[in-house]
Amino acid sequence: MLRSSKIFKSGYLAIMIILLVLGLAGCTQGGSYKLIMGDIQAGEKSIEGSYSSFSGNYYKNVELAKNDQIIFGLTAETEAGTIAAQFIDPDGNIILEIKEGSRQEKFLEETGTYKMKVIGEDHKGNFELSWAKKLF
Repeated sequence: MLRSSKIFKSGYLAIMIILLVLGLAGCTQGGSYKLIMGDIQAGEKSIEGSYSSFSGNYYKNVELAKNDQIIFGLTAETEAGTIAAQFIDPDGNIILEIKEGSRQEKFLEETGTYKMKVIGEDHKGNFELSWAKKLF
């Protein structure tokens, strides 16, 4: 009886680990940040937040195709600190730095999962990072 209990516990633990790994592998948004009195949310084509303080990073993964032309905009109301954004390719390379108040474009050379990432340093206020495919 003791042996079957150990096998059950081992099997249960293995299943839980597999589910955890699969769940984390499918994350499409998240980050590592400290947020005081507020919220950050990711929509289909934007990330926006409003808070008393945001430090760290928040990201959203987006599937994009080769030859897409993407337009980015980062607007913010800043009472303190800094806010910026990065556009990261499927290999993890930063291919565009997006500053507060800017509007930029990027032509994509490969299909894959790209990351839209917002970085705050003791930022107080709000922001919206938005992106759209440019239609020719």
